[in-house]
Amino acid sequence: MLTRKQIVKLVRNTRWFKQIKVNLNYRKVKGYASTEAIATWLAAQLMTVELNSEVDTDDFAQMRAVSAAYDATREIIPCYWLTEALAKALTLTDLPDHWFEVKPFVPRGIILTPKLIKSPDNLWLEWFYFEYTHARSQRCPIEIDNFKIHRQPSKIPKLTWVTVLSDGTIYSSTIDLEEKSFDLKRHENIAIDDSVAWGNKNTDSSIEVQFTKAVENLCFQILLYMTSVPSTRSNSTKGDRFALRGRLPRNHPKQPKWIGKEYQLKKQTVRKSETSIYHLPRIHHRRGHWRNQPIGSRQNPQSKVIWIQPTVVVNY
Repeated sequence: MLTRKQIVKLVRNTRWFKQIKVNLNYRKVKGYASTEAIATWLAAQLMTVELNSEVDTDDFAQMRAVSAAYDATREIIPCYWLTEALAKALTLTDLPDHWFEVKPFVPRGIILTPKLIKSPDNLWLEWFYFEYTHARSQRCPIEIDNFKIHRQPSKIPKLTWVTVLSDGTIYSSTIDLEEKSFDLKRHENIAIDDSVAWGNKNTDSSIEVQFTKAVENLCFQILLYMTSVPSTRSNSTKGDRFALRGRLPRNHPKQPKWIGKEYQLKKQTVRKSETSIYHLPRIHHRRGHWRNQPIGSRQNPQSKVIWIQPTVVVNY
């Protein structure tokens, strides 16, 4: 049986890895997974299909990983690094009960996360690939040599994410974004594939669901944040523009694109007056939430999603 090191070496010699690496060519950021490691895990999915000349189309997790990997060979996938401060703030924000009909400004991408969420096998979530598909969207089939996998069009808008942990376990789920009737708390469409995982495997399904839900919720919160905060809509960096003008080689690693680079947790200070007879509250967090704010005239009513940020309440 091949060791993990030998498998990684085999994957990195494939054409799949070389194609994906070019499309995920970003600088390494300390404390985060490298895009080269992500390219390795994605290429491994395609290499597996190529060697076996088949894929279990009923295995939702594997199919999502293969689909994400195939897309990464065909186009540049934008990558975003989530700051630890914003990640913690989003976990302190309540999920909305309904989908606000907000469409992400990129149809797919990769989010690199700080070490905040652990899997049931005590492994960190380091990244996940997300994809938004609108109703009746058509996708090209996955073609690997003479093997073809048809991707069925979606009847309703969907948000799908998939990740591969450092032991090879694949987690994935899909959020059905039905018009004005979406409720995250009712969603149960999750999938796990640990058939190639190294080491011991968790056998408690409830813990697996908790982890998958945590990633799903974070994915949805990030999507809302990226859509509602205009500063996250810049898809190019200074280095990218220099490369396009010929000042840098096109294979020069791109600068990381941050989500929440300037974000700081809001603080509210409570001061006890000299005549107050009440005790000061303990230091605590006031949870955030999302608001669908009506804007525009009555003749042309519109709405805008606003993030009511969480706040830490302190006293002196």
